[in-house]
Amino acid sequence: MSDWQDIATAPMDGTEILLASIGQTFDGVPVPPRVTLGHYTVGDELLRDAGDCGGACRCPEYEEIEPFWMSWDGGFTDENPPTHWQPLPPPPIRESSPEPAAFKPQLLGYDECRCILTQYCDGTCRPIYSRPPNE
Repeated sequence: MSDWQDIATAPMDGTEILLASIGQTFDGVPVPPRVTLGHYTVGDELLRDAGDCGGACRCPEYEEIEPFWMSWDGGFTDENPPTHWQPLPPPPIRESSPEPAAFKPQLLGYDECRCILTQYCDGTCRPIYSRPPNE
């Protein structure tokens, strides 16, 4: 199933999208189909540097150009325009490993009692607990 849509339905607000063209011909030479990232030009992209004003201030001057489909590889022209588009896919999501369960030590028993006053010892003075697996 293809999500390609006709270029006439593409956003023309500068949104980055996937652009595609079907195989075309230019001056009798076949132009292969292609897919690339691009957008419709808007705003300052429509200003071409025309040098400066020529005065002492040397203010930059620009001339306004017609909007066009701009691709990052620069391959679309009026003669070979994009014919289809589709939105960019969402970025990948970092797959997080599940949080390890919190380690809860288990009482394994008691070590030999070393109390000085053994008559007061209940035998629980040296408990032995399980350790986390990585220790």
